[in-house]
Amino acid sequence: MQNQGNDSTMKILVGVVLVAVVAIVAYMTVGGNSSSDTKEKMGAVSTRSADADKVGFTAAQKKEIEEVVIKLVREQSDTFMAAINEGMQLQQEKVAQDLVKTAAAEKENIVKNSVVWGDPKAAMRVYAMIDPMCPHCHDFMRVAIAVLEKSKDISFYMVVAPILGANSVAVSKVILASNMQGADKSKKLMAKFVDNVTRLDRAKFISLIKEAGIDVARFEKDEASDTVEKQLLANVGILEKLKVPGVPTIFVENKDGTFISSPPMKPEDFVVLADRLKDGEDISKPSTKPKKEEAKKPEAKADVKADAKKEEAKVDTKADVKKDEAKKPEAKADVKSDVKKEEAKVDTKADVKKDEAKKPEAKADVKSDVKKEEPKADTKADVKKDEVKKPEAKADVKSDVKKEEAKADVKVGVDKKKA
Repeated sequence: MQNQGNDSTMKILVGVVLVAVVAIVAYMTVGGNSSSDTKEKMGAVSTRSADADKVGFTAAQKKEIEEVVIKLVREQSDTFMAAINEGMQLQQEKVAQDLVKTAAAEKENIVKNSVVWGDPKAAMRVYAMIDPMCPHCHDFMRVAIAVLEKSKDISFYMVVAPILGANSVAVSKVILASNMQGADKSKKLMAKFVDNVTRLDRAKFISLIKEAGIDVARFEKDEASDTVEKQLLANVGILEKLKVPGVPTIFVENKDGTFISSPPMKPEDFVVLADRLKDGEDISKPSTKPKKEEAKKPEAKADVKADAKKEEAKVDTKADVKKDEAKKPEAKADVKSDVKKEEAKVDTKADVKKDEAKKPEAKADVKSDVKKEEPKADTKADVKKDEVKKPEAKADVKSDVKKEEAKADVKVGVDKKKA
């Protein structure tokens, strides 16, 4: 912000030093001496008071006072700074309060002489005292243009007043003259101006005026008119009456019509204030409602919750599946039971196999015994061979019998013949 001066700060500093000097003088004239000297000096004070201004301090006294003041300031620097800061804060608060009251009282005059950007019937009005050559005012105008692109619930009332010299006067006339052809054209011109002009250049201005769709001939006529001159003087008078400490000085109108001093803000902050006013809130107090961003978050959270519920449904399904799977293990348990039985059988078989594996050892013993018996078997085999041979013998006997039978038959036949 461009300050017009630090008079209040200087006054406070001078006041603090004067108080210190008075205290030191009192100490030197009254304190710092014996009680007996004090009475004498107190009596002498009344007689010398009339000539005090004429007499003044001697060089030695001035030097002593200076040394004491310097020592006191050094030793009590924190106290002095705290007092100065507190005094400045109180002074600033008083200035701000007086400024707000005066601005509210001058509302009609401010509205009459303002360049209006946005819908005059918007929910929130922002009043700004600006100098068109102030770089901080350029920043504010950029913010205002950005706000108007975001919201139609805000309007800006610009009191254009040159307080920074001759160049400010020339540019102020350009803005006021262009505004006579429409606020939109004026806003478009200022948007181009704050982004393109670094110095006062008439040819550049004319080029920007054409780009903004402003009629150059009419513009030059209005620029030189008494209407623009009078409005310019009226705007300067408003700033003087308000005693603005610097530019831009910004006010926001509350729901009850009162003014609230506002620092330059971001576009989104102005939008938030407008939303609060639309909801009937007192914007001089902190909002008790959640911010829009926070209000949107629950919606996002709702989506997250919806997704979470879907996931929970999936989890439930999985849980059911798990339950089914948990039940299946029971069936599986039966199968496992059967498997275990089979395994038991297998184990039994395994044991049998093991036993069988062991039995071969027994068989080996049996075989050993068999081997022992094998000689007997051989003997039996010989017997069998003999038995096999015996049938042959029997066969021979039978053959002999048959022969004998044949002989007998022959004999019988012979006997029959004889008979």
